[in-house]
Amino acid sequence: MQSFSDIEEADNVELANSSIAAKNAGIEALNQYALTSESGIMATEWSVIILTLTAVIQFVVVSLSGSMALLGDSIHNFSDALSALPLWLAFFLQKLQPDKRFSHGFGRFEDLAGIFIVASIILSGLVVGFESIMRLLHPEKVHHLPAVMMAAFIGFLGNEAVALFRLKIGKEIGSAALVADGYHARLDGLTSLSVMVGCVGIWFGYPQTDPLVGLLMSALTLWAGWELAGTIVKRLVDEVDPQLLNAISQTALQQPGIRGVKSVKARFSGHRLRVEIVVSVDGGLSVDTAQKTSDSLRAGLTSSMPVIEHVAIELAAKDL
Repeated sequence: MQSFSDIEEADNVELANSSIAAKNAGIEALNQYALTSESGIMATEWSVIILTLTAVIQFVVVSLSGSMALLGDSIHNFSDALSALPLWLAFFLQKLQPDKRFSHGFGRFEDLAGIFIVASIILSGLVVGFESIMRLLHPEKVHHLPAVMMAAFIGFLGNEAVALFRLKIGKEIGSAALVADGYHARLDGLTSLSVMVGCVGIWFGYPQTDPLVGLLMSALTLWAGWELAGTIVKRLVDEVDPQLLNAISQTALQQPGIRGVKSVKARFSGHRLRVEIVVSVDGGLSVDTAQKTSDSLRAGLTSSMPVIEHVAIELAAKDL
Protein backbone atom coordinates (compact mmCIF):
# COMPACT_ATOMS: atom_id res chain seq x y z
CA MET A 1 0.00 0.00 0.00
CA GLN A 2 1.32 3.43 -0.96
CA SER A 3 1.84 5.95 1.84
CA PHE A 4 0.51 9.47 1.52
CA SER A 5 4.07 10.75 1.11
CA ASP A 6 4.53 8.46 -1.89
CA ILE A 7 1.28 9.72 -3.42
CA GLU A 8 2.28 13.34 -2.81
CA GLU A 9 5.74 12.76 -4.32
CA ALA A 10 4.17 11.23 -7.44
CA ASP A 11 1.79 14.16 -7.69
CA ASN A 12 4.71 16.58 -7.31
CA VAL A 13 6.47 15.00 -10.29
CA GLU A 14 3.25 15.13 -12.33
CA LEU A 15 2.59 18.72 -11.28
CA ALA A 16 6.14 19.77 -12.12
CA ASN A 17 5.92 18.27 -15.61
CA SER A 18 2.45 19.66 -16.23
CA SER A 19 3.52 23.05 -14.88
CA ILE A 20 6.25 23.32 -17.52
CA ALA A 21 3.85 22.23 -20.28
CA ALA A 22 1.15 24.57 -19.00
CA LYS A 23 3.62 27.45 -18.86
CA ASN A 24 4.67 26.87 -22.48
CA ALA A 25 1.04 26.51 -23.52
CA GLY A 26 0.19 29.66 -21.63
CA ILE A 27 2.91 31.65 -23.38
CA GLU A 28 1.78 30.31 -26.75
CA ALA A 29 -1.86 31.14 -25.93
CA LEU A 30 -0.85 34.65 -24.82
CA ASN A 31 1.04 35.28 -28.04
CA GLN A 32 -1.83 33.91 -30.08
CA TYR A 33 -4.27 36.04 -28.11
CA ALA A 34 -2.26 39.18 -28.82
CA LEU A 35 -2.35 38.30 -32.52
CA THR A 36 -6.09 37.65 -32.23
CA SER A 37 -6.61 41.09 -30.72
CA GLU A 38 -4.76 42.85 -33.54
CA SER A 39 -6.59 40.86 -36.23
CA GLY A 40 -9.92 41.47 -34.53
CA ILE A 41 -9.26 45.20 -34.32
CA MET A 42 -8.29 45.32 -37.99
CA ALA A 43 -11.41 43.40 -39.04
CA THR A 44 -13.80 45.55 -37.04
CA GLU A 45 -12.12 48.81 -38.04
CA TRP A 46 -12.42 48.00 -41.75
CA SER A 47 -15.99 46.83 -41.23
CA VAL A 48 -16.94 50.15 -39.63
CA ILE A 49 -15.17 52.11 -42.39
CA ILE A 50 -16.83 50.19 -45.24
CA LEU A 51 -20.33 50.28 -43.74
CA THR A 52 -20.03 53.97 -42.82
CA LEU A 53 -18.90 54.91 -46.35
CA THR A 54 -21.76 52.82 -47.77
CA ALA A 55 -24.26 54.59 -45.51
CA VAL A 56 -22.89 58.05 -46.39
CA ILE A 57 -23.24 57.35 -50.13
CA GLN A 58 -26.80 56.17 -49.55
CA PHE A 59 -27.62 59.22 -47.41
CA VAL A 60 -26.53 61.49 -50.27
CA VAL A 61 -28.85 59.68 -52.69
CA VAL A 62 -31.68 59.80 -50.11
CA SER A 63 -31.36 63.58 -49.91
CA LEU A 64 -31.76 63.77 -53.70
CA SER A 65 -34.43 61.12 -54.19
CA GLY A 66 -36.56 61.13 -51.05
CA SER A 67 -36.68 57.31 -50.98
CA MET A 68 -37.86 55.99 -47.60
CA ALA A 69 -36.68 52.47 -48.46
CA LEU A 70 -33.16 53.72 -49.13
CA LEU A 71 -33.28 55.87 -45.99
CA GLY A 72 -34.14 52.77 -43.98
CA ASP A 73 -31.34 50.78 -45.60
CA SER A 74 -28.77 53.52 -45.04
CA ILE A 75 -29.73 53.90 -41.37
CA HIS A 76 -29.67 50.11 -41.01
CA ASN A 77 -26.15 49.99 -42.46
CA PHE A 78 -25.03 52.84 -40.22
CA SER A 79 -26.55 51.05 -37.22
CA ASP A 80 -24.60 47.92 -38.15
CA ALA A 81 -21.43 50.00 -38.21
CA LEU A 82 -22.27 51.28 -34.72
CA SER A 83 -23.06 47.77 -33.48
CA ALA A 84 -19.55 46.68 -34.46
CA LEU A 85 -18.03 49.23 -32.09
CA PRO A 86 -18.49 47.14 -28.91
CA LEU A 87 -16.62 44.31 -30.63
CA TRP A 88 -13.86 46.74 -31.63
CA LEU A 89 -13.81 48.10 -28.08
CA ALA A 90 -13.55 44.54 -26.77
CA PHE A 91 -10.51 43.72 -28.89
CA PHE A 92 -8.90 47.06 -27.97
CA LEU A 93 -9.51 46.94 -24.22
CA GLN A 94 -8.22 43.40 -23.86
CA LYS A 95 -4.75 44.84 -24.56
CA LEU A 96 -4.98 47.10 -21.48
CA GLN A 97 -3.92 45.89 -18.05
CA PRO A 98 -6.01 46.45 -14.89
CA ASP A 99 -4.83 49.35 -12.73
CA LYS A 100 -5.43 50.44 -9.13
CA ARG A 101 -8.65 52.25 -9.99
CA PHE A 102 -10.04 49.54 -12.32
CA SER A 103 -8.68 46.45 -10.59
CA HIS A 104 -11.03 44.10 -12.49
CA GLY A 105 -10.02 45.52 -15.86
CA PHE A 106 -12.04 47.43 -18.44
CA GLY A 107 -14.39 44.76 -19.77
CA ARG A 108 -17.55 46.43 -18.45
CA PHE A 109 -16.92 49.43 -20.71
CA GLU A 110 -17.80 47.15 -23.62
CA ASP A 111 -21.28 46.55 -22.16
CA LEU A 112 -21.66 50.25 -21.30
CA ALA A 113 -20.92 51.22 -24.91
CA GLY A 114 -23.39 48.58 -26.04
CA ILE A 115 -26.21 50.26 -24.09
CA PHE A 116 -25.75 53.56 -25.94
CA ILE A 117 -25.47 51.78 -29.29
CA VAL A 118 -28.68 49.83 -28.67
CA ALA A 119 -30.47 53.07 -27.86
CA SER A 120 -29.25 54.67 -31.10
CA ILE A 121 -30.25 51.64 -33.19
CA ILE A 122 -33.76 51.49 -31.73
CA LEU A 123 -34.22 55.25 -32.12
CA SER A 124 -33.10 55.02 -35.76
CA GLY A 125 -35.56 52.20 -36.44
CA LEU A 126 -38.42 54.18 -34.92
CA VAL A 127 -37.56 57.26 -37.00
CA VAL A 128 -37.54 55.25 -40.23
CA GLY A 129 -40.83 53.59 -39.32
CA PHE A 130 -42.47 56.93 -38.55
CA GLU A 131 -41.25 58.52 -41.77
CA SER A 132 -42.41 55.51 -43.80
CA ILE A 133 -45.90 55.67 -42.28
CA MET A 134 -46.07 59.39 -43.04
CA ARG A 135 -45.05 58.66 -46.62
CA LEU A 136 -47.82 56.05 -46.91
CA LEU A 137 -50.38 58.58 -45.65
CA HIS A 138 -48.96 61.45 -47.69
CA PRO A 139 -47.30 59.98 -50.82
CA GLU A 140 -44.46 61.87 -52.45
CA LYS A 141 -42.70 61.17 -55.70
CA VAL A 142 -39.37 59.39 -55.51
CA HIS A 143 -36.81 60.95 -57.85
CA HIS A 144 -33.70 59.56 -59.53
CA LEU A 145 -34.74 55.90 -59.49
CA PRO A 146 -31.57 54.71 -61.27
CA ALA A 147 -29.45 56.40 -58.57
CA VAL A 148 -31.57 54.78 -55.84
CA MET A 149 -31.11 51.36 -57.42
CA MET A 150 -27.37 51.96 -57.74
CA ALA A 151 -27.14 53.05 -54.10
CA ALA A 152 -29.04 49.92 -53.05
CA PHE A 153 -26.61 47.78 -55.03
CA ILE A 154 -23.70 49.60 -53.37
CA GLY A 155 -25.31 48.70 -50.04
CA PHE A 156 -25.32 45.05 -51.10
CA LEU A 157 -21.67 45.20 -52.22
CA GLY A 158 -20.59 46.95 -49.01
CA ASN A 159 -22.28 44.40 -46.78
CA GLU A 160 -20.97 41.46 -48.82
CA ALA A 161 -17.42 42.84 -48.65
CA VAL A 162 -17.75 43.19 -44.87
CA ALA A 163 -19.22 39.68 -44.65
CA LEU A 164 -16.32 38.10 -46.58
CA PHE A 165 -13.75 40.00 -44.53
CA ARG A 166 -15.31 39.17 -41.16
CA LEU A 167 -15.78 35.51 -42.05
CA LYS A 168 -12.18 35.16 -43.26
CA ILE A 169 -10.60 36.83 -40.21
CA GLY A 170 -13.11 35.30 -37.78
CA LYS A 171 -12.32 31.76 -38.94
CA GLU A 172 -8.58 32.44 -38.91
CA ILE A 173 -8.54 33.67 -35.28
CA GLY A 174 -11.37 31.44 -34.06
CA SER A 175 -13.71 34.31 -33.11
CA ALA A 176 -17.31 33.08 -33.03
CA ALA A 177 -18.55 36.64 -32.54
CA LEU A 178 -16.77 37.88 -35.65
CA VAL A 179 -18.03 34.93 -37.72
CA ALA A 180 -21.59 35.60 -36.52
CA ASP A 181 -21.22 39.26 -37.49
CA GLY A 182 -20.04 38.10 -40.93
CA TYR A 183 -23.20 36.10 -41.56
CA HIS A 184 -25.23 39.00 -40.20
CA ALA A 185 -23.63 41.35 -42.74
CA ARG A 186 -24.38 38.87 -45.55
CA LEU A 187 -28.06 38.86 -44.57
CA ASP A 188 -28.05 42.66 -44.49
CA GLY A 189 -26.66 42.69 -48.01
CA LEU A 190 -29.66 40.71 -49.20
CA THR A 191 -32.03 43.14 -47.49
CA SER A 192 -30.31 46.00 -49.34
CA LEU A 193 -31.42 44.35 -52.57
CA SER A 194 -35.05 44.66 -51.41
CA VAL A 195 -34.73 48.43 -51.94
CA MET A 196 -34.36 47.64 -55.62
CA VAL A 197 -37.69 45.80 -55.43
CA GLY A 198 -39.25 49.03 -54.18
CA CYS A 199 -37.76 50.89 -57.13
CA VAL A 200 -39.20 48.35 -59.56
CA GLY A 201 -42.61 48.81 -57.93
CA ILE A 202 -42.42 52.56 -58.37
CA TRP A 203 -41.33 52.07 -61.97
CA PHE A 204 -44.50 50.09 -62.67
CA GLY A 205 -46.75 52.65 -61.00
CA TYR A 206 -46.93 51.43 -57.40
CA PRO A 207 -45.33 54.20 -55.31
CA GLN A 208 -46.49 52.54 -52.07
CA THR A 209 -43.75 49.92 -52.44
CA ASP A 210 -41.10 52.44 -51.38
CA PRO A 211 -42.54 53.25 -47.90
CA LEU A 212 -43.51 49.59 -47.48
CA VAL A 213 -39.90 48.55 -47.98
CA GLY A 214 -39.01 51.39 -45.60
CA LEU A 215 -41.24 49.77 -42.97
CA LEU A 216 -39.47 46.47 -43.60
CA MET A 217 -36.11 48.16 -43.01
CA SER A 218 -37.50 49.75 -39.85
CA ALA A 219 -38.58 46.33 -38.56
CA LEU A 220 -35.18 44.79 -39.34
CA THR A 221 -33.38 47.64 -37.58
CA LEU A 222 -35.59 47.32 -34.50
CA TRP A 223 -35.09 43.56 -34.48
CA ALA A 224 -31.31 43.99 -34.64
CA GLY A 225 -31.48 46.45 -31.73
CA TRP A 226 -33.68 44.06 -29.74
CA GLU A 227 -31.27 41.14 -30.25
CA LEU A 228 -28.27 43.25 -29.24
CA ALA A 229 -30.18 44.54 -26.20
CA GLY A 230 -30.94 40.97 -25.14
CA THR A 231 -27.27 40.02 -25.36
CA ILE A 232 -26.16 43.03 -23.32
CA VAL A 233 -28.84 42.56 -20.64
CA LYS A 234 -27.83 38.91 -20.22
CA ARG A 235 -24.23 39.98 -19.73
CA LEU A 236 -25.22 42.67 -17.22
CA VAL A 237 -27.16 40.17 -15.07
CA ASP A 238 -24.27 37.66 -15.28
CA GLU A 239 -26.01 34.98 -17.33
CA VAL A 240 -23.64 32.17 -18.35
CA ASP A 241 -24.44 29.12 -20.45
CA PRO A 242 -24.56 26.05 -18.13
CA GLN A 243 -22.66 24.10 -20.79
CA LEU A 244 -19.78 26.54 -20.37
CA LEU A 245 -19.72 25.89 -16.60
CA ASN A 246 -19.78 22.17 -17.28
CA ALA A 247 -16.85 22.53 -19.70
CA ILE A 248 -14.89 24.37 -17.00
CA SER A 249 -15.60 21.56 -14.52
CA GLN A 250 -14.56 18.86 -16.97
CA THR A 251 -11.36 20.72 -17.84
CA ALA A 252 -10.55 21.15 -14.14
CA LEU A 253 -11.00 17.43 -13.48
CA GLN A 254 -8.37 16.66 -16.12
CA GLN A 255 -5.72 18.64 -14.23
CA PRO A 256 -3.23 16.77 -11.98
CA GLY A 257 -4.03 16.72 -8.27
CA ILE A 258 -7.73 17.59 -8.69
CA ARG A 259 -9.98 14.92 -7.15
CA GLY A 260 -13.33 16.64 -7.66
CA VAL A 261 -15.13 19.91 -8.37
CA LYS A 262 -17.45 21.21 -5.65
CA SER A 263 -18.72 24.38 -7.35
CA VAL A 264 -18.08 26.63 -10.34
CA LYS A 265 -19.21 30.22 -10.79
CA ALA A 266 -18.46 32.47 -13.75
CA ARG A 267 -19.35 35.90 -15.02
CA PHE A 268 -18.44 37.88 -18.09
CA SER A 269 -16.54 41.13 -17.93
CA GLY A 270 -17.10 42.39 -21.44
CA HIS A 271 -16.30 39.35 -23.58
CA ARG A 272 -13.83 37.78 -21.11
CA LEU A 273 -14.75 35.30 -18.38
CA ARG A 274 -13.92 35.49 -14.67
CA VAL A 275 -14.19 32.14 -12.89
CA GLU A 276 -14.52 31.12 -9.23
CA ILE A 277 -14.00 27.41 -8.61
CA VAL A 278 -13.87 25.20 -5.52
CA VAL A 279 -12.05 21.90 -6.08
CA SER A 280 -11.32 18.86 -3.93
CA VAL A 281 -7.73 17.76 -3.31
CA ASP A 282 -6.12 15.19 -1.06
CA GLY A 283 -6.07 16.27 2.57
CA GLY A 284 -2.77 17.09 4.24
CA LEU A 285 -1.06 18.59 1.20
CA SER A 286 1.96 20.75 1.92
CA VAL A 287 1.67 24.46 1.16
CA ASP A 288 4.10 24.07 -1.72
CA THR A 289 2.14 21.21 -3.29
CA ALA A 290 -1.17 23.04 -2.79
CA GLN A 291 0.28 26.10 -4.54
CA LYS A 292 1.55 24.00 -7.43
CA THR A 293 -1.87 22.38 -7.73
CA SER A 294 -3.56 25.78 -7.90
CA ASP A 295 -1.05 27.12 -10.42
CA SER A 296 -1.40 24.02 -12.59
CA LEU A 297 -5.20 24.24 -12.48
CA ARG A 298 -5.17 27.93 -13.38
CA ALA A 299 -2.73 27.41 -16.26
CA GLY A 300 -4.71 24.44 -17.52
CA LEU A 301 -8.00 26.34 -17.56
CA THR A 302 -6.66 29.50 -19.19
CA SER A 303 -4.68 27.64 -21.85
CA SER A 304 -7.57 25.31 -22.69
CA MET A 305 -10.19 28.08 -22.64
CA PRO A 306 -8.64 31.41 -23.73
CA VAL A 307 -11.93 33.22 -23.02
CA ILE A 308 -11.03 32.95 -19.30
CA GLU A 309 -9.04 35.93 -18.05
CA HIS A 310 -9.08 35.23 -14.29
CA VAL A 311 -9.50 32.17 -12.06
CA ALA A 312 -10.09 32.36 -8.31
CA ILE A 313 -9.37 28.92 -6.80
CA GLU A 314 -10.38 27.50 -3.44
CA LEU A 315 -8.92 24.13 -2.40
CA ALA A 316 -11.00 21.85 -0.19
CA ALA A 317 -9.90 18.55 1.38
CA LYS A 318 -11.56 15.60 -0.31
CA ASP A 319 -14.14 13.88 1.88
CA LEU A 320 -13.01 10.43 2.92
